Amino acid sequence: VGLGPFGQQHLLTLKKLENDGLLKIAGLVVGTVKSKNKWVKEFEFPVHCIKDYDLSKLNSVDAVDIVTPSNTHFELAKLFLPHVNVFIEKPIAMCTKEAVHLIQLAHKSNNILMPGHIFRFHPVVKKMKELVSEMQILPKSISGSFINPIEKKSQKLDPNLEFLHLVDIIDYLFSKSPIIVHNNQRELVSNMSLTYNGGFSANLTMGWKGNHKIRFLIL
Repeated sequence: VGLGPFGQQHLLTLKKLENDGLLKIAGLVVGTVKSKNKWVKEFEFPVHCIKDYDLSKLNSVDAVDIVTPSNTHFELAKLFLPHVNVFIEKPIAMCTKEAVHLIQLAHKSNNILMPGHIFRFHPVVKKMKELVSEMQILPKSISGSFINPIEKKSQKLDPNLEFLHLVDIIDYLFSKSPIIVHNNQRELVSNMSLTYNGGFSANLTMGWKGNHKIRFLIL
């Protein structure tokens, strides 16, 4: 669902998985008739417009992959989740109330709701998980940075919602969620301080700055 620049990246991955015999692409859903007409001749599978999409088609589908602007995630996930498993780009919603509603809906429908926290499956993070499990004590502090070069679209986005990767990695490594969160945002960069049960903290910088990608996490 969605075929913007990021959606096209997802589609390339899905097509590779299809070529490897791991899945079958049932169809593509886009936002407007104009977008449908643009892509309808491009693919062998059907292209639909969300405005006239027939939900009964989901009876033969295992999952949907939602790759649309963040402010549309909640309504789309709410539409699809009662019928099918949903993989959705982060954030799953724009506020806690909406996120909780989707989690409850997933439990009620017995379908999987999975945010796109793909770094959990990165070989480096998997190795970190092994090392952390061998640690006798928790670290006193963690520092990290997830910075992307400034781009035009970044002016309209919230770094706290777009760059949750490091927060999720820490949650995954230690099976803990923060109990206290402080955030100080200046322009396109967010400086976040998190406190966890067990007496350790994390200081993270995320957002858009300069011309280079910066990625690190120090335990």
